[in-house]
Amino acid sequence: MSAGLLPDVLALACGAVPAPIAAIADWSCAHARLDAFPAGPILVLDAPRPHRAFVASPAVPDGFAARVAHALRDPAVDTFLAQAPAGTRAMVDTDGTSAVVYLDDLHDVDHDLAGARPADGHELLCATLSTPGHVRTTVTRHGPPPRHLLSSTWQRRVDDLLHAGLTGIWAVAWAEGAVRGVLWINDGRWRGTATRANRWLDARCAEHPDAAWPRIRARAARDGLQAFPDGIELTADGGLDVTVGFFRPPAAS
Repeated sequence: MSAGLLPDVLALACGAVPAPIAAIADWSCAHARLDAFPAGPILVLDAPRPHRAFVASPAVPDGFAARVAHALRDPAVDTFLAQAPAGTRAMVDTDGTSAVVYLDDLHDVDHDLAGARPADGHELLCATLSTPGHVRTTVTRHGPPPRHLLSSTWQRRVDDLLHAGLTGIWAVAWAEGAVRGVLWINDGRWRGTATRANRWLDARCAEHPDAAWPRIRARAARDGLQAFPDGIELTADGGLDVTVGFFRPPAAS
């Protein structure tokens, strides 16, 4: 595998590796832990926003919070990361100017995070903080789509993905008690296939002049890897934020 895969695909999406990502990531570590989703592009469809990139704690051998503090220079982010329970996956999602910091996979750890207690007993998946602005959100994990929590508009958007055959795990992003987004998490990768999701993204990107997705797929294939939509967030502005992951397909028998 080329040592440049991840920076290459981030540059294909964003034009260049966003400066905060470049300051945080250890690319050797990230490539060694590719199955832990250490970094990747986030493609924005159907909304006038730039593509973004993410980097997560598996991309750093140690000192992730310190690297984030240096890159983002926001004391509120430092405080937010300092409350992370042991074993928490942390992540930065950025377009190079603004960023959202995540404490992720909280359903897998014991925690008592201030300001991150979802209502109605929903299972907490992650907590986020934006910079600048310091908007806080929580993301709750639901398994099947939680239709009873969603307005008819959100339900129709969920149905569009369901009708495309995209089955997986669902989550809801909240801010001040209101739905801010609905997230589909792909579980097909763990079965060694992402064909259906890739066909969906191929078709959607065929409607857009942006060639980032096919170029990312081709770059991954050069290293024998499959690029695929690991998650799709339905956003409040009508957009689709597609997080791209990578895995090595099983050898043909």
